[in-house]
Amino acid sequence: MDGRSCEATAFGVYGYRATGLCLALGNWHNRGNLDEFEAGTGEPVPMKEEISLSDFHGLVDLLLVAAVSVDEETDLRRRFDDLYERTGDILLKDRLR
Repeated sequence: MDGRSCEATAFGVYGYRATGLCLALGNWHNRGNLDEFEAGTGEPVPMKEEISLSDFHGLVDLLLVAAVSVDEETDLRRRFDDLYERTGDILLKDRLR
């Protein structure tokens, strides 16, 4: 989201983990005709916010995949730990510069 904040910002500030998903939104905050208004060629017109149905269905598909895989056991944590043991000195060198 290009506003760099959302409802989850307050949770993050107070140490809670938060995440979010968003869809491209047309007529954000009901601001229709915004391009013309900003160009000085038209008056602001209130319009309904809208999203693409294909974007919505894609997000639902993503959530379904995430929900199915969230409980899968993986060795990813061990792999990251092993990688850090083998190459962590490279990261530390950059940090000390």
